[in-house]
Amino acid sequence: SCEFDWKWSSGVMTFEENLDKNTLQEIVDEWKNTFLCGLEPEQTAPVFIVHTDKGRSEIHYIMPRVELTTGKSFNPYFVGRDFKKKDLFQEYINAKYGLSSPRPGLTKSKPKWAKDKKSVLTQLDMELEKLVKSGEIENRTDIVAKLTEWGFEIADDITNKNYIPIVNPDNPEGRAWRLKGAIYKKDFNAINELERISEPAKHRPIEEIKSELDSIIEKNTAYNKRRYPYERRNSLTADRNRAETAPKQQREELNRAITETERDLAKLSKRNDRTAYVRTKRIADKREYGDALSAIITGAKQANREHRSTATADIKSIAERQRQRELGRAVKGSITAVIRELGSDFIRAVKQIVTEVEERFKQPKIESLLDHDLPGDLGGNNFKL
Repeated sequence: SCEFDWKWSSGVMTFEENLDKNTLQEIVDEWKNTFLCGLEPEQTAPVFIVHTDKGRSEIHYIMPRVELTTGKSFNPYFVGRDFKKKDLFQEYINAKYGLSSPRPGLTKSKPKWAKDKKSVLTQLDMELEKLVKSGEIENRTDIVAKLTEWGFEIADDITNKNYIPIVNPDNPEGRAWRLKGAIYKKDFNAINELERISEPAKHRPIEEIKSELDSIIEKNTAYNKRRYPYERRNSLTADRNRAETAPKQQREELNRAITETERDLAKLSKRNDRTAYVRTKRIADKREYGDALSAIITGAKQANREHRSTATADIKSIAERQRQRELGRAVKGSITAVIRELGSDFIRAVKQIVTEVEERFKQPKIESLLDHDLPGDLGGNNFKL
């Protein structure tokens, strides 16, 4: 039901010993005081499950990452910030109940490094010291090899340096980090340093461990109380207040529900109005487009009719002119033929008359004879050869 990206946290506390129920309950209470510090039982909901099937005790736990009274996100363990607190809690529990500590150097996998510089350097110190205690690291060369195996690059020549500069693999372009301490010096020898590293931790007083752990818990408690304020009430007062405030809360919830419903209805109505407006505008646009298209079609039809009428008149005019030209050519041809026919007949007649005259009179003065003897219209001065 949580709406956060990270909805839950889980972990395990495992022991080599098989512990009794009371001891396990005390360890669970110590865990709550450490990782849920400053919060009341009503504010969180962790679940603890005990396993003893492996001949030893294990406490598995899981909890939602939420503070129940405010609904805010709550993380019981930040890797970078709480790494030291986790180790101090482990050391404190082992010292308080006389339990065996984890054997160093057994983990061969690459550690998961924190994000900030300070936490990474602290992790490196702890991991390398464990390897020194287990005998896996004997000198400075082994340390350099292990750093390279873990992905760190040595930034410079360390022959004459009493520190080791490394480059963070997550930020290769950043500035080099310096590892300082006895195990990073140029003359480091594990045999000489093992007692210094191991004995203080072995005989470290529990009061010292508890004091260091309490200092961190105090800071975390102040932060949690500010972020997740909680007011304790006794049960009678709480029941009476719930009885008095329940009807009011119900009315407020009902009014809130009505307000939200009215707001949703208003949004829906506005959306429907907008949809209707868009639909009406689309219909109007379609009608306007249809009317414009109809006007264009009507104009085109009218223009087509006019063009057809004009074309018909033009065709008739052209046909009439053609007919008249053809008639003129026919008449002209006929006249020419008639004239040609009449002319040929006339010439033949004249030739015949001349022949007859010559034969009849055999005289050169034809003009005088023609003036008197030619018949009809051919006589007199109306005709000249």
